[in-house]
Amino acid sequence: MSLSLRLGSLLAKKTPMSSFEGALPRRITALKASGALGAGLLLALHGAAIAIMLTTEGRWIPQFVFVLSWLFWNAVWIALLRRPIVAAALSLGCLVVLILLSRFKHDILLMTVNALDLVLIDRDTFLFLMQVIPRLGITTALATMAAIGAFVLLWRLDGWRLPRRWAVSIAAIAGLALVTVAARVPSDPWEEFYAENYFSKYMRSAVTAAQELTSRGWFDKAAVADTSLAPMPTEPCAVEKPPHII
Repeated sequence: MSLSLRLGSLLAKKTPMSSFEGALPRRITALKASGALGAGLLLALHGAAIAIMLTTEGRWIPQFVFVLSWLFWNAVWIALLRRPIVAAALSLGCLVVLILLSRFKHDILLMTVNALDLVLIDRDTFLFLMQVIPRLGITTALATMAAIGAFVLLWRLDGWRLPRRWAVSIAAIAGLALVTVAARVPSDPWEEFYAENYFSKYMRSAVTAAQELTSRGWFDKAAVADTSLAPMPTEPCAVEKPPHII
């Protein structure tokens, strides 16, 4: 009887692991309650975006398109999730992936990524890249796991909730301004050969591609054919001796 009571008391005591598991949510809650950490994370994410803009965008029009695009995607993520820190982290992650893809394409084809490139990527293309480039699959898997872990941590730390109507309004204003700038000042085709302005070129190409797809479709074709195909000849071929191929 005394042995069973002693075992019960030992099991009732908290182990260091259980105390750590109980302390971790309390620490996350305390950090979430302090607005200084959230403000620091938000400023760090937006500061990283500004640093990328100053590094990769050359002129003032691409920088202005970059700012409009950054506001647009942050507002879209906030409208979906209502969490500004998570929205900024997702926007920054997509921005970094886009720049890496643009540099990867430029190193091979001397052209950066446009909007149609990401539309045309399919499963076979992805598997081909995983097989051709060594260690790309391992790098992609590790980066995906790290991104998921950072996303979960930021989701727990983000204690702010913004109204969706504000986010929708900001996204609509930024999107309208982006379409206006891209329509008035479209990017030149030769700019795709320069390793700069990755984000702004991609967003401007998205507006241009959307306009072309809605007006002309995937293929440029005439509404009415002017001529018709010639009928097939009914006589057999009159060549008796085949020509030399060498």
